[in-house]
Amino acid sequence: MVKWTKDEEEQIIQGWPVKEHRDAIAEELGRSKAACATRYSKLIKETPVEELTGDAYVEKVREKEEEITEAVEQIIVEQERNISVVDYVTDDGTPEYLSTVTTSKNTNKIVNVVFGCILLGIIGYLMVVFI
Repeated sequence: MVKWTKDEEEQIIQGWPVKEHRDAIAEELGRSKAACATRYSKLIKETPVEELTGDAYVEKVREKEEEITEAVEQIIVEQERNISVVDYVTDDGTPEYLSTVTTSKNTNKIVNVVFGCILLGIIGYLMVVFI
């Protein structure tokens, strides 16, 4: 078994995500596609995401992460708006407007924690799927 050089590893990290380049990469390196695929998987798992700037999968994960973050932030803002200002009707049928509700602060915190956990779960899932 021949060791992988840094240049070979860099070439695999940069080019392997593009399916059309895989045959050429394997041929150029004088290795089988299976060996290159195995090495790529191992390199992706070992290398921190921040160092994989040229990797197509990492870029996809970052894009999805940004989309999810924006969506969750938008939901949180809507929830905060809905929780912090409450309209309700009194016993005599007249509407009253409350600008602050004591429990809304606690509810806000709970909603933020829940959405944060959901976001982390989704990001973790996407990283496992794409990396």
